[in-house]
Amino acid sequence: MLSRHYFRLFLLWLAFCTSAHAAAAEIEIIPPPPIIGGEMTTLYTETETGPVVSPVSIVAPPEEKVLTVDVALWHSDLAGRIDSRGMSLGLADETSISAKNSGSLSAAWQFAENTRLQLDYFKFDHSGHINRAVKFDNLNYAAGTAIRVRNNLFEVGLAQTLSDNDEGSFRILCGARFSKLDTRIEQSFAAGVRAGELKQNIGMPYLGVEGASRLSANAGLTGSARFFDFDKNSEANRLSDFNLAFEFGRDYQSITADQEWYGVLGYRYFMLHDVSDANSSRVVYSGPTLGIRGKF
Repeated sequence: MLSRHYFRLFLLWLAFCTSAHAAAAEIEIIPPPPIIGGEMTTLYTETETGPVVSPVSIVAPPEEKVLTVDVALWHSDLAGRIDSRGMSLGLADETSISAKNSGSLSAAWQFAENTRLQLDYFKFDHSGHINRAVKFDNLNYAAGTAIRVRNNLFEVGLAQTLSDNDEGSFRILCGARFSKLDTRIEQSFAAGVRAGELKQNIGMPYLGVEGASRLSANAGLTGSARFFDFDKNSEANRLSDFNLAFEFGRDYQSITADQEWYGVLGYRYFMLHDVSDANSSRVVYSGPTLGIRGKF
């Protein structure tokens, strides 16, 4: 009887081992998922034998670009007025000066998390003839006298980011604009040339705002406004600079790239009015812009 009892225990033990071995054979061993960017993300799926662990790829967000460069062609008229040394001349209605094309270059470098250094440069060289006789520096100039207005303008400033996300951005601006303005009239005679010239070096600070908004995956709208106003000798020393542009390009949110390129179509208005040493010069440039924007 005792041997029969031990024999039954042996059969039970053998059946238990066989069933445990069969269950272990049904378990699929999946290697652990790779670690991406210091973090491990896993996906669990159910099978008949239990959960199976599968690796999931993580797409890294696009790198933020720290340098932006704009190169644009600006088609602008010249308006304003020159009051100096006895001459008061309207540049738009009293001269034959017409619109000109000129290039502009601007750049922005984000050297800190929320702070950008911004640079801007453009120049214009307008020429034509005066439509009436004028007196400048005690010399008379007849109608038809040649006039030339040249201006080189450079800006340096800072932009502080208040908000920046996939929908757009908003920044406040501060800086200074420097202008080298040269106005020259010249009349030819049989005996020679009579000429008068006014040279002004102008520097003005400014405050402003700048914003951008995404209209779609391939298009956006950017704009900026800079302004300064200071009364000096009952005359306004003023700077106004408004720039609105439509930006279009690839969908870089879903297709990342080391360099981003956009086309830019917009309109810019710039006015500078300076009063110094009894000379008052007001120049206005306005017109459409067309250019390329690169982000690196």
